Amino acid sequence: MRMWQKMLGVVVVSGLGLVVGCDSSDGDGGTAEGAHFLIGTWSGTWEDTRFSVSGPVDITITQDGAGLAAVGSVGLMPFGLLSQNLTGSATIDGEVVTFSMTSESIGAITGTVSGSSISGSGESTGVLSFGPVTYTGSANGSTISVDFEFTRSGAGRGTVTLTKP
Repeated sequence: MRMWQKMLGVVVVSGLGLVVGCDSSDGDGGTAEGAHFLIGTWSGTWEDTRFSVSGPVDITITQDGAGLAAVGSVGLMPFGLLSQNLTGSATIDGEVVTFSMTSESIGAITGTVSGSSISGSGESTGVLSFGPVTYTGSANGSTISVDFEFTRSGAGRGTVTLTKP
């Protein structure tokens, strides 16, 4: 498997981390109430626009005390990896959300999101250590859209788009 293919998998996990990490809190802080619209089942796709590959994404987000928890899967069939399980969590402190998403084959992505607009960076901390990724996006009660790009030259970039009925 080519390195860019493995790196793309990390990007997908990073984008999904944003789903768990997005918050629209009004600043009262410390509860999942500001991010309540994220709770539920989301489905969609990831697409790497640089390498013209894509796959399915499914994630279920639940409230876990004052934070959020997530389980799901990401299809990495273009890389011969089939469907990979995902787990994630987020803590909410006012307008700042700290998230973590993990996939056994890809490793962990962590990062922060502030407010209802999605922006920031993450880092692959798995065995493959792909390094930094940046992202921006938006979320509402029915759609989450994230644009991502690895900061290393020639690496993957694209979008993760999820909808909730």
